[in-house]
Amino acid sequence: MLTALTSEHAVLLAEERGLIRVVVDGRRETASLGHPLYGEVARERCPELRRRRRHADLAVELERSGLRRREDRLRATAWRLESGMTASPRLLMSATRLAWSAHDYPLAQRLGRAALAEGGGASAAILLATLLDFAQQPDEAKRVLDSVEEPGDEETRVELVLARAGNLAWGMNLRPQADALLDRAESAHYAEPYLTRITVHRLALAASAAEPAAALELARRVPLHALPAPLRAQALNATALALCYAGRTAEAAEKVRTALAEANAWRDTIPALISPLHSTWALCGYFAGDLAMIDEAVASLTAAAAGQRGWSQGEGSLSLARGHAATLRGELDLAMRALHGPAGHTALTVGGCMGAYAAVQALRGEAAAAAETLQAAVARNRTTWTAFTRWVAMTRVWIAAAGGDGGRAAELAVSAAGDCRLAGLPGFEFVSLHDAVRLGRPEVAADRLAELAATHDGPRVRLAARHARALADGDGQALAEVAAGFAGLGLRLHAAEAAAQAAVCLRRAGRERAARAAETESWSLASACQGPDTPALRTLAAPDLTARELEVALLTAAGLSHREIAEKLVISMRTAMNHRNQVYMKLGVHSPAELARLLSRFRRLPRPTGPRRSLKRGNPASPP
Repeated sequence: MLTALTSEHAVLLAEERGLIRVVVDGRRETASLGHPLYGEVARERCPELRRRRRHADLAVELERSGLRRREDRLRATAWRLESGMTASPRLLMSATRLAWSAHDYPLAQRLGRAALAEGGGASAAILLATLLDFAQQPDEAKRVLDSVEEPGDEETRVELVLARAGNLAWGMNLRPQADALLDRAESAHYAEPYLTRITVHRLALAASAAEPAAALELARRVPLHALPAPLRAQALNATALALCYAGRTAEAAEKVRTALAEANAWRDTIPALISPLHSTWALCGYFAGDLAMIDEAVASLTAAAAGQRGWSQGEGSLSLARGHAATLRGELDLAMRALHGPAGHTALTVGGCMGAYAAVQALRGEAAAAAETLQAAVARNRTTWTAFTRWVAMTRVWIAAAGGDGGRAAELAVSAAGDCRLAGLPGFEFVSLHDAVRLGRPEVAADRLAELAATHDGPRVRLAARHARALADGDGQALAEVAAGFAGLGLRLHAAEAAAQAAVCLRRAGRERAARAAETESWSLASACQGPDTPALRTLAAPDLTARELEVALLTAAGLSHREIAEKLVISMRTAMNHRNQVYMKLGVHSPAELARLLSRFRRLPRPTGPRRSLKRGNPASPP
């Protein structure tokens, strides 16, 4: 087609110069720009009328080919739009859905507006408004919906009701008005298939509101296997979120995988579901303590978002999942970069990401900055009836702790846990109770955590319960085992705090060598994190190794024998042995293998010798 519109010589020359590249795709050869900048330059130099003529030629030529592929319809319609040629509302709406399915929000909105302008009526308005809501432009979506006259047919009337209810709840933060609108619709005696659609919408609202009991009751009324693919996907998405909030994370993740496996059947109709499905998937991993599950969800969403334009919801979901995973791992610098977005870009404008960013700031001891960020997050997040309020409550716990008021922080954690218990949110409840344990108040959490460990999925809650019981009993050895359990899950900051608490308990019991080992383990784990400053770690001291002891420690960990170390450092073998024994005693280890494991966490070792050093941020002698 390109050679017909230009010439074979021109195409060959452009390819030789690297301006374009030709790729074989099945039975089709596709020419694309060698670099997007080349197109920008060419378009900038092209006069307006010639540009329109080129787009018209492309559209006509592609339509002659029969539009055999789904992307052909999108290209031909977009080129018609660029050329000023007319297109039918039906074709424009079809192209809108295709652009939306490709997560190209600017193009989808442009096509949707054209469909409405060309006389697409209520159906075009509903499509455009739904698209605008998912693009986080609810005010414009409301204006579009308000301009629609009451449709004559029953199906379109129900679609309009659902679009308005979604806009009121998710976009305008008016959940009661949305519920009232759905109440009126249910009393309007619509046919059964339309009543089922209303029930699925109620299910989605209840799940989004973090009301798992109500949502799961509605889910039982939905004939899942009899639903058309798009409606089934919406029901699966909402049910999965409700199950996750109810602590049934394994079932929730399975429903997410089922919905995504069926994506080809619903993606063109409701592509925005890709983002919340992945968010739920990652949230299941968060509550279960399964970092591999979060990583799987992140990898899947990253692939789905490839080539997206203007998909703010997808960007925010991806950033939030990455931020939560990094925070659990103790990679606080990485978490802040993920939540802030590339080069300080758009992810930070999402309320949820800003709230998570504030939580990381608090874990780093930056109380004032965290409070300011959280205030901005609350102001930015329009939908206040969702689980966002739970995250805000948990973040305030760590802001208080960062400000030095550990007692107030523990009270906030217990209060947040109580609210979550009343709301039937065991995941948020156990995390809040475990926060109280991390802050040194196990007695208020131990019994309830034991109950939750018996009903909530995943190893994280079980370790939290063991942590509470061990600290309440002052059992240093059990705390050291809890620290090892958290480290095994990859939750390094939790592990460091438990090990620090173990050191205190062991020292009180007179077990000084074991206390040193726990203290060193905590120091090692905290050093592998990125700038943590929590109450459990503030008094933690780095081991006092002299410069020579540090050299011997590194060589021992590298596998060198006493003789090899002595030769390398030009010291006697007895001196090398004495230094090694001092290292073992100070670090609480017993073998080169243990020493190697301990030191392998460091990117850079602390300065040797001198007074005991705190891990508090800002100390120039503290580990990174």
